[in-house]
Amino acid sequence: MGKLAETDRLDMRRLRESWLIELRAQRKSPATIRAYSIGTDLFLGAPSLNASWTYNPKPDLNLSFSIGNMLVSSRSRASVYYAGPRNSTAMTGREIEIGYSRPHFQISLRKTFN
Repeated sequence: MGKLAETDRLDMRRLRESWLIELRAQRKSPATIRAYSIGTDLFLGAPSLNASWTYNPKPDLNLSFSIGNMLVSSRSRASVYYAGPRNSTAMTGREIEIGYSRPHFQISLRKTFN
């Protein structure tokens, strides 16, 4: 399953903070071949958008806020299975999976103790 990702990170050392914005786009994947059957898998997905902000008030202290899956996106997989070569044998099964990713928010506080 191939993914394209575009990530931008902005580090502001003087302000002791960094920003991260990430856009992921899922693309179509090629057919797959298995040992005893030949199948075709097709993966489709909507883009997802993630962002985070990290504040470092001290070198041993981090405070992070992140939002994942800001765009509610779906991911789909459609598979067709054959007993042998697709052009000479019958189809043995078909499978369709659909999943959704919901937005989530996370707060993280990290302290390093010596």
